[in-house]
Amino acid sequence: MSYQNTGLYNDILMGANIVSGDEYKEILYAISRVTADMVVKTLGPYGCTTIIDDSAFTYPSKDGWACLSRLRFNDPMYNSLFKILRQISFNIVSKVGDGTTSAIIGANEFLKLLMEYQSSNTFRQADFIQELNGIQNEIITNLNNSEDIKYIDQEGDFEDIRKIAYISSNSNEEISDIVQNIYKATKNSNIYVSIDPGNKLDYEIQVGYKFDCKTLNHRVYVNEESGMCHKAKPSMVAIFDHNLNYNEHGVIIELLSKYAAQMNNEIIIFAPHYDDILINIIDEGIKSCIQRKVIPNIMLVQYPLSMDIHRQYLSDFVMLTNGKLFDYGKCRACYGMHHNLTNTEADRIKDAILEIDQYKFESPQALIEACVGTVNNILIAENYCIIKEYEDVVNPDLYQTTLRELDKQYNMLKDKKNKSTSVLNKEYMDVYQRYTRLVGNMGIIKVGGNSDLEKFCLKDSVDDAVLACKSAYDNGYVRGLNLAIIKTIGNLPVATSDKPSVRNAILQMLYQTFVNIGVAVLKNKYNTENITRNHPVIEGRLTNTCADIIIACADFDLGYNLITDSYEGNNGFTVINSVSTDIEILNAIISILSLVLTSNQFLSISRMYDRKKSREILLTEQIEDKIKVNSAVLKGVLQSFNI
Repeated sequence: MSYQNTGLYNDILMGANIVSGDEYKEILYAISRVTADMVVKTLGPYGCTTIIDDSAFTYPSKDGWACLSRLRFNDPMYNSLFKILRQISFNIVSKVGDGTTSAIIGANEFLKLLMEYQSSNTFRQADFIQELNGIQNEIITNLNNSEDIKYIDQEGDFEDIRKIAYISSNSNEEISDIVQNIYKATKNSNIYVSIDPGNKLDYEIQVGYKFDCKTLNHRVYVNEESGMCHKAKPSMVAIFDHNLNYNEHGVIIELLSKYAAQMNNEIIIFAPHYDDILINIIDEGIKSCIQRKVIPNIMLVQYPLSMDIHRQYLSDFVMLTNGKLFDYGKCRACYGMHHNLTNTEADRIKDAILEIDQYKFESPQALIEACVGTVNNILIAENYCIIKEYEDVVNPDLYQTTLRELDKQYNMLKDKKNKSTSVLNKEYMDVYQRYTRLVGNMGIIKVGGNSDLEKFCLKDSVDDAVLACKSAYDNGYVRGLNLAIIKTIGNLPVATSDKPSVRNAILQMLYQTFVNIGVAVLKNKYNTENITRNHPVIEGRLTNTCADIIIACADFDLGYNLITDSYEGNNGFTVINSVSTDIEILNAIISILSLVLTSNQFLSISRMYDRKKSREILLTEQIEDKIKVNSAVLKGVLQSFNI
């Protein structure tokens, strides 16, 4: 028996869960092409919508990421390879909100050019990747230092923000207006987006610090048509960092209520939890007040304290009230002092906590006075409250110091996150949420609609617009259609490398790749690469193809308004996007290329797909098709001879 039984080896290999060599490359190229062909139809202002069946509901979307996130293949291996491409795109969505479709199309364009280059050139993959990564860093450095970058005028009308929102939301006027209005009112790029039970797209400006909490018996305190309780005058606040029960906290609750009455004020008590006895006692007091037509002077509010971020929110909330936490030690000290003041010498208790410096107070009232905080103007909903004014209450130095530290931590983690392949960074999200709240002035976009599918589709566009505008606000913006990065690539020298032929090939492929992305945008309007009607001539250069338009704009520092079919100069561009969008598209393209060039086989422990059987079926289908074609040809020949 021969050891090298090629037929047996191939049969076994065909049934194995490993794919390698040329077959692997072909599969990866094919997946890239299918993916690009699927999303290219959504690209640009003249892109078409895709009807997505999400099993739960069906809805139209023009968002490339929405389409990518729901694309599936029958073969689990194809799905696994596609997920890698999709994950790279997800990094763009999470960072700049726009450019997903361009990245997928760009990667496919570069792969096509690379295959053509490989067919007539030999090169070491390691040398190619090294040169590619070096060029990538050059492009990013030059683009970030380019005079092409413009910055948002924080004292202006934020018209640039509106343009970016308009492009990234697929030409939605309403979204663009809302985002611009929020920037005008807040000058804060952090915008919260939520699904709303209403039937329209709306927004509100949240002025103040929002604290998540639940008000007990909320309906009793409602004094506005909105269903909220608004306390416009200063109110006392007592904040506990532990659960309250009647046996250990009944005394301090009673003393707090009496102190508020003594000061002709009301007190809002915050704690993680109250036992039933305390709640029932307060309920009885509330009923008595209602019968006497008197507003209760005490309110119980619960807040979450199960995670570290909740404790950080609590710390900020205490700071903004200029109070101090009622910890368990203070409650014990208060109870001990009150007991000793109201009982004889013989009945007094000796609690060691009364000898600790931080719990030494002259009286229970002195302790309460030292710890009770104040809110000047608070809006209390059923599941949250907003301190609307705290400038006159909070220690300004402490507030500004805390805000600066959070800002520094936020930017450090944002930079770390941008360099990471993982976007689900809990620490970053926690700091982001805390920083956003503490800034105290932000917009909230409420996405409503007549159906869930309408809301879902609209939220995709809102999220894209918000992230794209934030990226431009933080990092600046450039001309759209990737014109700035095309210009940057075109200006890179060739002779700086010890492998000039490889460098030159990469520069040409990258340049053509970004030109082709722009061409894809234009083709969705013109339905052809050639402009069939009269088109402007730039300095004697004809621009009668889509590629001519893109290259001419890049060369002459012009922009192109696809809606009006006109060129625009430096006095203002209609189509703009964040500079980070161009950079992230470049990063995604090169990440996909690195994946293709550095991997040469795929092994899946869950793969059950039989390639041999599949190829037999495919071969049978091809034979049947040929028989049908030949039969048709033969039939035509016979008919021509009247046989």
